[in-house]
Amino acid sequence: MKLIDVVQQQSEVISVDRHVPLQIQWGSHASPLIHWRTGDLSRTLLEIGVDPSTGVICTLTLVLPGPVEQARAEASLAGLVAIPGIPVTNLIGTCEAYLDEPKALRVLRGRQSLMLDIGGRGTISKVMTTSRIRFGVDQHGELAAIEVFNLTPEEERVLAEGLAPMILAEATSHRVSLNTSSRTFDTKGLGMRVQWIEVWVDDSSRGDYLLVLRGLEDGRVEIVDPQKNKEQVAMFDSYDDATHWLNEEEYEPIEGRWTP
Repeated sequence: MKLIDVVQQQSEVISVDRHVPLQIQWGSHASPLIHWRTGDLSRTLLEIGVDPSTGVICTLTLVLPGPVEQARAEASLAGLVAIPGIPVTNLIGTCEAYLDEPKALRVLRGRQSLMLDIGGRGTISKVMTTSRIRFGVDQHGELAAIEVFNLTPEEERVLAEGLAPMILAEATSHRVSLNTSSRTFDTKGLGMRVQWIEVWVDDSSRGDYLLVLRGLEDGRVEIVDPQKNKEQVAMFDSYDDATHWLNEEEYEPIEGRWTP
């Protein structure tokens, strides 16, 4: 989908939810929308609603985020010159209700932000921005990135809870890689089957940082950091010892325990 122009911004409503992570609506629309969809359409799915009479983007819904990664600071679109307004697409006059354009979709969580990379994200040549959404356009005029910024503490907390299973999927899909500078107590737990998983949130920074607590088959418990390539943070002989350490570091659990 190409972004070809902007129009004056209308009201913007952003909603985050544990079940549908992100929903955005601009203004009101009475006529049926074109639903442009991307991602692999099975594990990742982003849907953008477009007014067929004007080509203007009206809604955006992140339906399936897939594995969630940690965003690097340089991934932000904040440093680029931005054109204010809601993007106009090249879908004016399209009759189809659904347009599927499968592309790689990556979801990255940053500090007070959520980044969506589309199609491998080439060089961003232009940025269009509404109140709290940046649209990155590549050199071919294609939509290549979307950044939600200035998330409130409450929005970050809800997103952390909603995206937790996706972060877990990413954290448990690989072996833990150790770094000698990390706080590592033991390496014998590597390769053992994980029995259960919990996600803990840094309460001191209002849910901005996550750690994953993993129970191993020998009874020990390890803590890994999904933001640092699943680096091991600590290993403990018991769950009580692990949770005591997390409480001392001002972490609190997200409700629920998952079985991989």
